[in-house]
Amino acid sequence: MNKYYLNGIDLIAQGIIPGQSSGSNLALSGAWDMPSRIGKIYQEWPDDHGLEPYLRADELFYSGRDIIFNGYIKANNKVDALTKINDINQILDSFTETVPLVCKWGEFIVYIRDLVTIEYVSQGYSKIQMTFREPVVNLIGIIPSVASEGHGIDGISFSKLGIVKMKTTDQFNRPATKNAEYTSYGTESYKIGKRSFRELNIRFLLKKDTYEDFKLSIQALYALFSKPGTRTLTLEDGSTRECFIKDGFSVTGVRKKSNMVFAFVDVKFTEIRLLETWNRFTDVSGLILTDSAGKTLTEILKMN
Repeated sequence: MNKYYLNGIDLIAQGIIPGQSSGSNLALSGAWDMPSRIGKIYQEWPDDHGLEPYLRADELFYSGRDIIFNGYIKANNKVDALTKINDINQILDSFTETVPLVCKWGEFIVYIRDLVTIEYVSQGYSKIQMTFREPVVNLIGIIPSVASEGHGIDGISFSKLGIVKMKTTDQFNRPATKNAEYTSYGTESYKIGKRSFRELNIRFLLKKDTYEDFKLSIQALYALFSKPGTRTLTLEDGSTRECFIKDGFSVTGVRKKSNMVFAFVDVKFTEIRLLETWNRFTDVSGLILTDSAGKTLTEILKMN
């Protein structure tokens, strides 16, 4: 059984047995999420001046993340359960600063953020859920070298990043209109505004043979998405989009088996602009050049 230590205290010795998070066979969830940015992230200019993201190194700041532990408290009966619960609460109350949570999946410097929920089940067993907050997350990782083949991010193919793109949503949506101040007397008020920015949600599958490789891939994504400047996202439909990541990403459904570790990685890309003719030959006026059948010269060259 995987041991969990909170500030050096063995949770199993306190009667706490690791359980499973929803959709996972691990007791932890949230421990692999990339936190969202904080502070001033972008300036959305009125009218047609567009979106100006703040992407310099000295403008990139990140929040912490919630790490949730799910488990059971084992006791002899309901009375013994109350005694154990009281002992656990006293231990948690004794922490006055961040403490290390250490297990097979890593070391996290945390504090108790939220309500610790405990529900008595039967025969001395109680469910326990502890929400920890990790205020500072290590986003250092090794970004793979650029490989132009296939679709990917910044010229790095998805496969080289260790991920498989499963589903893209919202890429065709027309963004909502920008907020505007207006008033009206006696009738419904309205104002026709310019559209805001588009956000694409992409789900990836991350699958590795070992947990060590799984963690290296997660750290590589941290490093890539927290890198100064914009990201260039190339999709299988041939489009290339200039984007940035402001909400980090979530890692769900983490499952550890004897010969693999896999999980879903959900990323929200904020689109700055769509580079519609990035791979098309055009004339001096910007008109895309085609043959008599309507095929672009790029498509013809690929066929040859």
